Formats: sequence, structure tokens, C-alpha cells
Amino acid sequence: MPGKDGEPRKGKAAKKKNNFDHDKAGIPLGQWVQQVNECALAIDEGVGKVIAALKESGQFDNTLVIYTADQGFALGEHGCSIKVAPYDANISSPLIVSMPSQLPQGKVCQQPVNSPDLVSTILAFTGLKEPWPMHGRDMTPLLKAPETAAWDHPTLLVHTGDHYGADTHPIPTDEAELAHTGNVPWWILLRDGRFKYIRNLTTGEMEELYDLEADPEELKNLARVTGHKAQVEALRAKAIEELKRTNTPFAEALPAVMALP
Repeated sequence: MPGKDGEPRKGKAAKKKNNFDHDKAGIPLGQWVQQVNECALAIDEGVGKVIAALKESGQFDNTLVIYTADQGFALGEHGCSIKVAPYDANISSPLIVSMPSQLPQGKVCQQPVNSPDLVSTILAFTGLKEPWPMHGRDMTPLLKAPETAAWDHPTLLVHTGDHYGADTHPIPTDEAELAHTGNVPWWILLRDGRFKYIRNLTTGEMEELYDLEADPEELKNLARVTGHKAQVEALRAKAIEELKRTNTPFAEALPAVMALP
């Protein structure tokens, strides 16, 4: 919310007794960001100790090191101080993979991947079979050739609050239930190269399309811009295809969306 001095400040919100968030309502955005950065310093120290131990033991070159997190957490972007909204500031995670004896070093891979892909990759590296269908894709080809363009696999993310598996079907029609977690309605998201497609699972809601290269902050919804109808429809179809591939219970029972311009 805007402060009296014109600077953004953390808004007021009721906190549960078990909430570990110690940020106080009204603190300046800069102070809020500083707290996050100070936490990151502690993470850096811990990771540094692990790397140092691997090097001292002679195991660093032959150890698959994966640095990541469960999700992002917006610091005011899109008006959010939560993790569950479908924007990169809320959900994108760091991902650094290192194994000097087997993988190229100092390269950047631009292909989008997700958590199930990471699990499938770890199992592939260890030679273990997946104990049940996990729907992830083995990222080993990307790790061995990070700059390759030969990766035609869109990435699907789904937010259904605290409902999982069969409990996600049928999709709730009550808006309070649909937005029970973080006041964010259920959604599906597809990353296909530079483009992101978002479909909120609320009847009549508009779809969203962002060009993450031209608009990394996701401020211009191209789905409402004339001339992008075919692209939205193509990504919508890909998203439904991925829902079916991953055996999503509600894949064929999605609520209707707002008509495209």
C-alpha cells in the first residue's frame, strides 16, 4: 500500500497464531527486501560450507550438485506478498546444476523446466526407476547440452490449493473455496519457449498470454490484444494436452473462459 511519504509499504493483513512471518504491517518495501537479502546471505554461507567439504574430500567433480528452492515469493510484484499466484515473481525458482566431471560448466539453459522434471532427472542419474508415474521429463539432454534448441517440451504448472489428485475434480464453483489458498483462484499455466499461458479456473475469467522476453514483468496481457487469438488458442490446446498427459482429473471439464477479442 502507498505510505504517507509516497513510498510503498507492506499492507495490513490478519495473521494466524502459527504464522512464522514476523514482517510488520507498514514497514517500507526497502526494509522488507533487505530482510529477504539477509536471509539469502545465510543460505550462501550454508551452501559454501557444503561445497568446501566436497572439495576437501575430493568428491566435488564427481558429485551432482543441485541448487534450487520450492518456489519464489513476490515482494510486491503484481500486488502480491505470496507464492501461489501464476507470475514468475511468485513462483520461479533458482536452478543451478553442477557436476564438473560430466556436465559443461558456466552455461545457461533457457528452456523452462519444473519440479517433476528435476525428480525424473535425479532418478535417471542414479540409475533408479520411477516407483510410480511422475510425469516429469529427464533433463539430462539439457544438462549435457544446455544451449540446445532441441527441446520441444512445454512446461505445465497447476495450482489447486490444498486439493490433490481425485479431490480436484470436479473443480469448485464456489469462489471462496476456489480461492481458499492465498485468495488466489485455481489456475493452470503453460510455459512454451518465451511465452506463458495462464488460465484461471473461474468461469468466464479472461486468459492471459505473456511474452517473457519482451515483457519479463508480465504487465501486458497479449490475450486481450487483437491479433493474438490464434496463439492463445494454440497454447490453450497444448495446456489441455499436457493436462491429459499427466492424468489430471479435470482435464476435460475446464470452466468456460471469456471470449477472445
